[in-house]
Amino acid sequence: MPDTDQERPVRNIVTLDLWLTLITEQAFTSKAGVDRSRLRLDGVMAAMAAAGHPINEDRLEASFKRTREDIDHAHANGVDRTFPHWVRQIVDYTLPGVFDTLSDEAVDEIIAAVDEPFLAAPPAAHPKAGEVLSALTDAGLRVALISNTGFTSGDIYRRWFDDMGWRDSFEVTTFSNEAAVAKPTASIFTSTLAEMNARPKNALHVGDNLLSDIAGAHRAGMSTAWISGYDSREPEVKPDYVLKDLTDLPAVVERWRTP
Repeated sequence: MPDTDQERPVRNIVTLDLWLTLITEQAFTSKAGVDRSRLRLDGVMAAMAAAGHPINEDRLEASFKRTREDIDHAHANGVDRTFPHWVRQIVDYTLPGVFDTLSDEAVDEIIAAVDEPFLAAPPAAHPKAGEVLSALTDAGLRVALISNTGFTSGDIYRRWFDDMGWRDSFEVTTFSNEAAVAKPTASIFTSTLAEMNARPKNALHVGDNLLSDIAGAHRAGMSTAWISGYDSREPEVKPDYVLKDLTDLPAVVERWRTP
C-alpha cells in the first residue's frame, strides 16, 4: 500500500533571506556595489547609443536613482514588478517614449547591461554561508530562499548561486521581481511553501529585516529567526529566535525543529 501524506514523516522547512543574511555587503556603499553601478551606467549608455539614442550620463544616473526609490516604495508596500519592467522604467525616465521604439535586440542588450554587472562585480557573501547551507541539508531539512530584489534578475542570482556552490541547497528560489509580490506580504511566503507542498507550521524563516522578514513570515504562520545587528527598529512582532550571526542557525534550528 502506498504511503499517505499522514504516514510520511514531516520534513521541516527553512527559508532564508538573501541580502544581509547570506550576503553581508551593504550594496550601495561597498566597492563592489559602486562598481556595479558604474558598469550599469556604462552598459546602458553604450546599448542606447548603439540603438541610435545616446543619453546623458547624469540624466541616466538620476533615472536609476528614481527607479531605485520606486522599487523601495513598492517593497515597503509588499508589492513588486518584474525585472524587465524596472529596466523599462529606467529608460522611460531618461528618454520618455523611446523604449517602445527599440528593437527586441536593443531591449535585450539594455536588460543585460543592467543585469550582468552583478556577476562582473559580485557581492560579498558570508564566509560561512556555504557551510551553514550544507549543515541544514545534511540534517535532512528542506531549504528555500525568499528575497526582495531590484536591479538583478532571478536568473542572474541563480547563476551566481551555481558559482558559489549553493544552487543545490535550495529546493525553491523565490524572488520578488519574478513573483511581482514582495515581503512582508504573506503570500510570497505561503506560495513558496505551497510550491514545496509544505505547511507554515513546519517552516522557519531567517532574515535580518524586522518588517519584511520577521513580521512578514509571522503573518504567514511561520516561525521566525532574526539575524540581529542590521535593523534597529522596534519590532512589530518579536522573533521567535535571535541570532548574532548566521553561524548560529544550525543550533537554533535544532531547538526549533517541529516533531
